[in-house]
Amino acid sequence: MRYAAFVPVGHQKPQSEIAYAIDPALLGTGARGGGSGAILAHGWERLGLHRAEARIDPDNRASVRVAWKLGFALEGTLREDVCSGGAYFDTAVYARLKPA
Repeated sequence: MRYAAFVPVGHQKPQSEIAYAIDPALLGTGARGGGSGAILAHGWERLGLHRAEARIDPDNRASVRVAWKLGFALEGTLREDVCSGGAYFDTAVYARLKPA
């Protein structure tokens, strides 16, 4: 994994978006899930987060599988909210609350 980090999404709420970039050489090795699981644990324990979000291209099946494995649930789809190269794309929003 190249990096995993939290990106703040709320000014007064203890929540964040999880983001990562994967080295192409590590695709299919489980690096996404392992690194993301560790960063989530850090968010719950050290940062006091209550909620984490993952915004994923609905066609990115590998990232969707990672979100499910980490306990994220699909909350909805933002239709055509990203523009790239003159084309618009949807974003699936997944979220997970801090374990009790």
